[in-house]
Amino acid sequence: MKIGVIGSGDVGKTLASGFLKYNHQVMLGSRTPTKLLEMMA
Repeated sequence: MKIGVIGSGDVGKTLASGFLKYNHQVMLGSRTPTKLLEMMA
């Protein structure tokens, strides 16, 4: 399933990691793109 999560705070990261655990495709959205870059590093 494809899932979009709006928000890159603690809740967004927890939801995304939970969905990834069950092999779903997840995309995060954020007002501050630098947060997303920090998570990828």
